[in-house]
Amino acid sequence: MARALSEGQRVTFIMGELITRSKAREAIAASVVNLDLLLGLSDKGQLAVLARYANSCGAERLGLMPDPPETIKKELKSQWGAFPDCTPHTTDSMLVLMKKEELNGLIVMGADPMMLCPDRQFVKEGLEKLEFLVVSDLFETETTALADVVLPLTSWMETAGDYVNLEGRRQRVGAAIRPIGQARPGYDIINMLAEKFGNALFASTDEMTGDIDRLLAIRPDPARPREFQPVKRSQESVGDDYPLPLFVIDAPHHSGHLSEKSPLLAAFSGEAYVEISADLAAKFELNEGAMVRVESEVGKIIAPARISPWLDTEVV
Repeated sequence: MARALSEGQRVTFIMGELITRSKAREAIAASVVNLDLLLGLSDKGQLAVLARYANSCGAERLGLMPDPPETIKKELKSQWGAFPDCTPHTTDSMLVLMKKEELNGLIVMGADPMMLCPDRQFVKEGLEKLEFLVVSDLFETETTALADVVLPLTSWMETAGDYVNLEGRRQRVGAAIRPIGQARPGYDIINMLAEKFGNALFASTDEMTGDIDRLLAIRPDPARPREFQPVKRSQESVGDDYPLPLFVIDAPHHSGHLSEKSPLLAAFSGEAYVEISADLAAKFELNEGAMVRVESEVGKIIAPARISPWLDTEVV
């Protein structure tokens, strides 16, 4: 692999989005930067991290991240007249602030952190300490059950808009059906809330589209370090009680908390399962379909085993 990367004339280096949720993501990012500087991968090809959701790239291009690039901030300042002068926080750091009771209110749109985050007890404790929680979603979830107010959100079939792929290409789609009941698009809900605070974000859909077009026209040049980065590897402690690494991922037929509401998808994959290698199955004397208990520091589950032809290490 080292020879192929160093001698290759055209190289495309693709990383799975799982690394962005890894505890070692900072070390991984530093290692990728060093590999790029050492072999010049960007000059003879491209590096890309796959996005988790269909419009993750579009959200980033509109500045929906803790600390957007300065070019995006400048455009948002021109549109809004100002940009929030506060410390940016990720979802993880916001949950910590909730636990410390330093964050009093939260709006969650189209997400179910109670299901998405591996330590749901930690998430629940943080959300329950909020003074006011607003959740906007398509269905009732474990997160809406904790909310003070629930606002109905339209699905992608009820909303016209654009998707932006990894190459930055826009793909426009129209609404297939009218919004059901009192459901509203996310941008409409945000604008209605802004009106309640006395300052609507836009007067019409055309005005909003113009603001979006100006943001998407910006081609932010990612600031890549020009010097080698220190790679700080943290040695994970492996106890006798939990000796195997566990990865919690979506099944091929499900992605996120919305697809589990589909009866057709549930027919393909209606329950969780534990995928293990043939060697690991033999070690524990497990057959295909045997019920196994998987336990960690934050919870446990009993699910059927699936012996994978792809896994060849002691990973669950």
